[in-house]
Amino acid sequence: MYINDVIQLNIILYSVGFGAFIALFYDVYTAINKLSAEPNGMLVFKDIIFCFLSVLFCFLFLLVINNGRLRTYMLPSMIAGFCCWHFSFSAMFVEFSGKIFKRLIELFRISAKLFVLPFRPAIYLFGLIGGNLNERFKKYFINLKNKLKIDLKKI
Repeated sequence: MYINDVIQLNIILYSVGFGAFIALFYDVYTAINKLSAEPNGMLVFKDIIFCFLSVLFCFLFLLVINNGRLRTYMLPSMIAGFCCWHFSFSAMFVEFSGKIFKRLIELFRISAKLFVLPFRPAIYLFGLIGGNLNERFKKYFINLKNKLKIDLKKI
């Protein structure tokens, strides 16, 4: 099937833009990963989710732009768009978005504290009435485990 040159040029430009979008998505992912320190297992899980989402975006892009057909020039232009974004704006964007995410987390913490503030007297009263509920629940479950003779290492 013949596609005229203008449509092919549009597909190439869309592919470059899509490659830049994937690089931007990767930078947001990197900035979020820099904020949190998780075990390696969680990082692997997040990497798998990132790869799955990238492939899903790529499939949807191909479906919308070129009716699901992959042309020879699309993959190199996606890689070119990714490299253009990565080598020109990536470092600045990761630093900037890291600062933005830190501010958003601080704002969320402050708003959570302000939301809990009116309920502090009630929380204090429940603490006085109930004592240390966490210790009571621990003792209850330990006693229950001993009564039922459950070995938690086998579960």
